[in-house]
Amino acid sequence: MAFWVGYAAAEIKPVWRLLREEVLSSTKLFVDQTTVPVLDPGRGRTKKGYFWVLARDDRPWRGGAPPAVAAPAGIPAQIFDVMRHGAAAGSIKG
Repeated sequence: MAFWVGYAAAEIKPVWRLLREEVLSSTKLFVDQTTVPVLDPGRGRTKKGYFWVLARDDRPWRGGAPPAVAAPAGIPAQIFDVMRHGAAAGSIKG
């Protein structure tokens, strides 16, 4: 079964890349972080893991782009890159 999951992931990777680039090109981004328990091999227990999601929804601002969500790979480095990009553009206030 793991073989088929890996095969399916390889097949949809171009679609994921396109969606991720589309979301990252947006002028407004929302970031959500959710904690989940993750198995910690060798210790016999779980540790805290994270899911990160980038989303855009310009409908409240009458934007023309449809809502979209992408889960970036290489977390959390990409999230921080996005936040730095937004801060440099003046769209993130700290």
